[in-house]
Amino acid sequence: MRKGLFIAVIFILTYCSQKNSDQKDLQVSLDQIRFSTFEMQEFTGLLPDELVEERSFVLLENDQAGSEIFNIDKLIRRNGNYYVLDWAYKSILIFDDSGKFIKRFNLSGEGPGKYSRISDFDVDISGKLYVLDATLKKLFVYDGDFRFRKDFRLGFDAEKIIYLEEGGFLFALSPWNGLGYDGYRFVKTDFELKVQETWMKFDDHVDQNFVFDFGFTLSDVIVFNRPIENDIFIFSRDGNFERIVKMDFEQFNVPDNVRRDLETFMPKLSDFRFLNKFAAKTPNNFILTVGYGLTSNRNLILDTQSNKGFIEKPLALSDDIGNLRSMFLTFSFIDSNDLVSYIHPDRVDAAKSIGLPDHVIAHLKEEGYVLCVDRLR
Repeated sequence: MRKGLFIAVIFILTYCSQKNSDQKDLQVSLDQIRFSTFEMQEFTGLLPDELVEERSFVLLENDQAGSEIFNIDKLIRRNGNYYVLDWAYKSILIFDDSGKFIKRFNLSGEGPGKYSRISDFDVDISGKLYVLDATLKKLFVYDGDFRFRKDFRLGFDAEKIIYLEEGGFLFALSPWNGLGYDGYRFVKTDFELKVQETWMKFDDHVDQNFVFDFGFTLSDVIVFNRPIENDIFIFSRDGNFERIVKMDFEQFNVPDNVRRDLETFMPKLSDFRFLNKFAAKTPNNFILTVGYGLTSNRNLILDTQSNKGFIEKPLALSDDIGNLRSMFLTFSFIDSNDLVSYIHPDRVDAAKSIGLPDHVIAHLKEEGYVLCVDRLR
């Protein structure tokens, strides 16, 4: 990659926003980041030392009844605890900050207070749990002891939820959303789910037949991205839209006609690069997962002050499952300046090759998950 200056091109775009059912113009700034302008270097395994001030490992306990994890589909840290969504088991598991198992939440089924599946969830500072069920189009509310309190029927098709400490919720909507919010990406509501604001519209190049794993990442700001697209949407912590950052992979961007019809062009996706699964922002860095087709991902950190980039070197892949888990560290979220990622038990051989501590390797061998907490410089 050639050296160059970090390019920030500010555009003023006009989008349609709805507030209290009235339409108004929203002035949106857009920063464009060209991948080729960063001086790139590869790293293997853990993040490069020059990015990390302090590192620690948390071993999630897995030898207690109810502590088993099939897969970590979402991980957040609240009130000194880690909350893990295991989508296959329709469960949320709670561990303390040392990794000790506390309890498992599962109220799937039929009847009052029962959900069909957990599409997404969040937790407030009191420990209250909010479960989004996109199948039933409902939001379920449980107290800190996981007792059912109430549920709400959603007036829109939502895929992701963020609890706003200043009050209310921020939802990411489905591209096929109807119910009066056709085409919108985001909705902000109060605690009773009354819509206060809507933002952004999907463009004409979204294939609605494909559902991807994507989401919000909470840091000093709220960050959202959706696979195949290269736009990063940034909100303030109180849920107000701030700006868009567009990652430009130049000749490797996915063309609009491919985005519109992924089934037809699926074999060609390996020729392109796109944001996939994770995007976060610190004051100096963008931390991303880049898709090289749909079966290979590489972690990427862009330092916008030094104009340096750090991209993960691909691991040797031995089977189909390994191919789907090509990343050694799977980024989970940013909390303050801590980047929390996890190491899947099937990466034990890679853990040995980079010399991780013996107790970490032993835990991976016992089918346990390991969290890696990096305090970034």
